[in-house]
Amino acid sequence: MDGRIGFITGVSSGIGAGLARDHLARGDRVFATARRTPADDLLAQEAFRFSAGDLTDPEQAAAIVDELLRDEPRVDVVWLNAGVLGSIGDMRDVLLEEMRHTMEVNVWAHKSVLDEIFALEIPVHQVLTM
Repeated sequence: MDGRIGFITGVSSGIGAGLARDHLARGDRVFATARRTPADDLLAQEAFRFSAGDLTDPEQAAAIVDELLRDEPRVDVVWLNAGVLGSIGDMRDVLLEEMRHTMEVNVWAHKSVLDEIFALEIPVHQVLTM
C-alpha cells in the first residue's frame, strides 16, 4: 500500500483517526476531514492534509473536496467514516427529526462527498463505508 492516496471522513477521533494513522504509517498520503480538529500527532504529519467542515452542508462538502483533492492525480481509497450513532432504544421513543439527522449524516452526506469527488474526474479505485 506504499505511496497510496487516501481520503478519510470523520478523522477527528475513533476509527477515522486510526485509519489515518495506519495509512500514514504505511507511507500513504492522507487527505481528511471532520467537524472537529484531529489530534496534534496527525496534524504534525507532512503527508496529512486536513480541512474542517460539516459534510451535511453540500457547499461545505464541495469546498472541502475541492480544496483537498483538486490537484491530485487519483484517489486510491475513500473511507466514508463520518457518522453519528443516534438513539438506541424503542423506536416509539425516537423522534423523526433525530432519525432524519442520523440519515443525513450517515447516508446523504456520503453521497454528496462522492458526487464532489467524481465531479473532479480523477480516478477513484476503492470506496469503503463504515
